[in-house]
Amino acid sequence: HILFGSYQPGEEERVDEAIRILNEEANIYLEYVPDYDIGTLEKIIDEHVVKHNVGHVFFDYIHTTTELISEFQTEAKARMNTREDQVLNNLGVKIKELTRKYNISIDTWTQVTGDVRNEQVRDSSLIRGAKGLKDKADTCFIVTRPTKKEMKLLEKVLKSKTMFGKPDPNICYSVYKNRGGKLNNVKIWLYINYDTMRVHDLFVTDYDYNLLPIDKTYVGVNEDQKIIISKDSKALKSELIKAKIEMNAIEDDGEIIDIEEDFADVENSGNDNQKNVENEAQESRKNVCEDTQTPSKNVCESTESHSKNVEQIKQSYHEKATETELDSTDIEQEKINKRVSYILQDDPDFNF
Repeated sequence: HILFGSYQPGEEERVDEAIRILNEEANIYLEYVPDYDIGTLEKIIDEHVVKHNVGHVFFDYIHTTTELISEFQTEAKARMNTREDQVLNNLGVKIKELTRKYNISIDTWTQVTGDVRNEQVRDSSLIRGAKGLKDKADTCFIVTRPTKKEMKLLEKVLKSKTMFGKPDPNICYSVYKNRGGKLNNVKIWLYINYDTMRVHDLFVTDYDYNLLPIDKTYVGVNEDQKIIISKDSKALKSELIKAKIEMNAIEDDGEIIDIEEDFADVENSGNDNQKNVENEAQESRKNVCEDTQTPSKNVCESTESHSKNVEQIKQSYHEKATETELDSTDIEQEKINKRVSYILQDDPDFNF
């Protein structure tokens, strides 16, 4: 709707509000650098680390530029034919040095070859330009859409209780390097809602598509934008309370509720509420029709009473829904204002 200028009622106002939040409230800073070199990248990173105490950088994406090639030739101090893999491998080394110099994390991407269509190949051999880029990286994975063959191999998992009430995956992360981590050569299956860009972790398999038991992970972000990770929801809650962070929601048993966890439940609950309103309204109309033997005055009074009842029913369900759920727009506003998010899936056995 944004690209084609076909806003629905209320959408343009929400986009304007999102722009305002990004400009005034969110700790997110965007830079457009079409023809970059390492010196330019370092200058931008240095500026944001000093001014805004930035701790996480996302660089989209690694590719050769004329400035990058010229910089590499100048540093080499020799006339030589410059190969693309040499330039990109040098860039990978320099990016690693920047993470250490500024004590930050840098996430970046690069292109893959046409062999990505082969389900059996999900490793560094798919990297286009310079396969050596993986050498300095801590974590590497290939991002693909599930193929028909993969969905066929996942049939057993998709029909299991693990996937009850959840959508089928539409993205797969094939992790082939995980320095310092316990898991490697695994596939993380996710569902991405491209309307809201929310990502939902579904399950994890090995490269042979066998389901793996993954402990539930709780993630919180405090006011200083520091990420807190824990296997214990109560321990995480204690950490956030110490940091004086107000929890988004707390269940009766004290566990953290993820406001993004069950995106389907919110919609289904809203539909159920609407059905309940319609059913009760229909029942009320039925009572009016059955009372047609009474004088017309009573029918009019009954009809007016019915209208009031319908409004009361709608108001009641609206208040009930407001108490238990947050509208998607309110969720985003709440997340930005409180600067805190929680990742907590509802499945007890197989979450990543």
